[in-house]
Amino acid sequence: MTLSLVPVKQEQKTKLFSLLQFSLYEESATDGNHINENGYFDYPYFEAYFNDALREAYFIQSDNTCVGMVMLHPYTCQQPGYTIAEFMILPAYRRRHIGYQAALAALGLHPGYWEISPASGSEQAAHFWKSVLQNPPIHDCQFDGETYSFIFA
Repeated sequence: MTLSLVPVKQEQKTKLFSLLQFSLYEESATDGNHINENGYFDYPYFEAYFNDALREAYFIQSDNTCVGMVMLHPYTCQQPGYTIAEFMILPAYRRRHIGYQAALAALGLHPGYWEISPASGSEQAAHFWKSVLQNPPIHDCQFDGETYSFIFA
């Protein structure tokens, strides 16, 4: 299996939006988010991923097949670093260690301080991030009940 993170281009915006909508749909079971009058889940920062050079969005590909997406930015709460704002692996590709490898690949883009807040109320998301963050190259991992903060070296 060959895993890669492929930067999302402007002309691929619709594809990213579709994947994000699926992710927001899954999260709506626990976060109470509702669709808007157009049938979409609102995501106020979506356009910023195409207008703000500091925000990054990637398709997660496994053997040249798009299996998910990751969106990250440097606007952390505590100190200079990065946060994974959105992370999603399509259900058909879960439980194959693709998510684990993709998470490490995303973190490896910017070694240093990171913050990650798993989807509120999602035991699956909490379990996933806990398993990713308990192994090297993760150091000084702290969890305040909502957000993980750590160093990726």
